[in-house]
Amino acid sequence: MGSSQSVPAHKPGTDDAAASRDDDVAVPSEHAGDEKASTAPSSVPDIDDADPARGAPPLLSASPGDGLSPATDAAVKAALVAGRGTGIVNLAGLDLPALPQRVIDHLPRRLTIVSLAHNPRLGRLGEEDPVVLMGPSGSPPPQAGGKKGAPGGGGKPDAPGGHLRRVLLTDCGLTTLPATISVWSQLRSLDVADNRLSALPDVFAAFPHLESLTASGNALTDLPASLASCGRLLTLDVSRNALGPSLPMVVCDMRSVVTLRVAANGLTALPETLVGAAALEVLDVADNALPAVPPVVLRCCTRLVVVELAGNPAAATADAHADGWGWLAERAAAESAKTSLYRLEAVG
Repeated sequence: MGSSQSVPAHKPGTDDAAASRDDDVAVPSEHAGDEKASTAPSSVPDIDDADPARGAPPLLSASPGDGLSPATDAAVKAALVAGRGTGIVNLAGLDLPALPQRVIDHLPRRLTIVSLAHNPRLGRLGEEDPVVLMGPSGSPPPQAGGKKGAPGGGGKPDAPGGHLRRVLLTDCGLTTLPATISVWSQLRSLDVADNRLSALPDVFAAFPHLESLTASGNALTDLPASLASCGRLLTLDVSRNALGPSLPMVVCDMRSVVTLRVAANGLTALPETLVGAAALEVLDVADNALPAVPPVVLRCCTRLVVVELAGNPAAATADAHADGWGWLAERAAAESAKTSLYRLEAVG
């Protein structure tokens, strides 16, 4: 087991699990907006009455205060038109400096997916942005238990923002996320990768339906304790951060996580209490400084079949016949007997 072996090409219940559970909702490509500014039509359908029920003012042409070029303005209008019937608004790759209020006013009321990925000039979300972004301007945000003024975000699906299921904020130059993201009460997938976040707000108890959290490529030094409240979380990717030298203990309390990626975090040890993450199937700890993986983790995480160790001292000492690794090999062999898509990756 000291040589490289293939990573599973696809494994039910791992990285793609959250995507497959979004039922009838298709996720826009993060790169789908990259060419919008250059390929946007010279004219787009009139959306002055895109959602009359909201009483939104007409979406006028770009104003100097918006910082949007005519081409970007046309691309934004086209995205809003496309989202009118689907509830999906893809504003990725448009080099937006901000979200003008006139654009927010014309977002679909039943917005299910919004992508602002690859807009590095965006820089920040204001405290009010998550509230007004997902509901009619001036409407109160959904609150825990549907009570006004209560903390958290247990809003009902018909509340403003209650239909939102995916938010893509990859590569937006973000340094903070406001706590008001808690109004996204039906959220299933949040992607904030490749920003400059040093912390995540401790509001994850507000997301009972969250299945996927991607926060790789930031500057995180810890994870919020409320992540343990996400009882449906399947995939957690916090690779390429600064969580070391120890794995945050909240990870050990996340009993639903199937795929855990903590590569390149300066980790020098894994706690034996990681056995608390009983649903683990894929553990990616590549490119750390781990001298070993606790045998009790390999034995007691009985669903674990993939351990990615490349770039660790442990990769040179892992032995297929040693305590722990033998258990892992047996499980991987059993899975291989079921389908050729299951193959063990124990070392780099």
